[in-house]
Amino acid sequence: TTWIRRIDNGTIDVRSNLVLTNFLAPDSRTQGSALIQMSGTNNVILRGDGTNRYFNSIVINKPGATVALTGSLGLQGAGMDLSVPAGTLDLSGYDVRVTDVMDVDGTLRVKGNESIVAGTFSLDTNTSTVVYHDSATTAWLTNFPTRTFGNLTFGGGKTHGFGTGPANQITVCGVLDSDALRDSRSIL
Repeated sequence: TTWIRRIDNGTIDVRSNLVLTNFLAPDSRTQGSALIQMSGTNNVILRGDGTNRYFNSIVINKPGATVALTGSLGLQGAGMDLSVPAGTLDLSGYDVRVTDVMDVDGTLRVKGNESIVAGTFSLDTNTSTVVYHDSATTAWLTNFPTRTFGNLTFGGGKTHGFGTGPANQITVCGVLDSDALRDSRSIL
């Protein structure tokens, strides 16, 4: 186990699992300015404890691979961003809080019960895909941080709920799909 208190400048390229813990109160001694980039082609995990504040940004840049959360992730310091330019970020039912910007150009897998809070939440309407999965959880699409999707995939055997009224309408700019098989329909 290696404990790193602060790293400034540059990019840390992580190609394996990443575990972030907040063992010190955030201050100028613990909030570094280095960018963490999760890259490569293998599936990995990102474990947070909900209050991580160490780096300015985390970038998920894993074309064809998935980074799955195994704990709530909090990037709660000034200027901290979470971006997914390529690959998949699977929230796996865990909450995400980003003080600054959360930007998704790749794929975001959600169960639909997660809380996603960001200063600015952005889905690229040309390239992003939101995939709802896990039939045990009802997904309320109108609880998602935006009502405009690039591509949207409903989960097989899963119930998807919508609020009523004009404020709860959604727009899909690309492909509206279901990963359901004939025996496990997506329920709207």
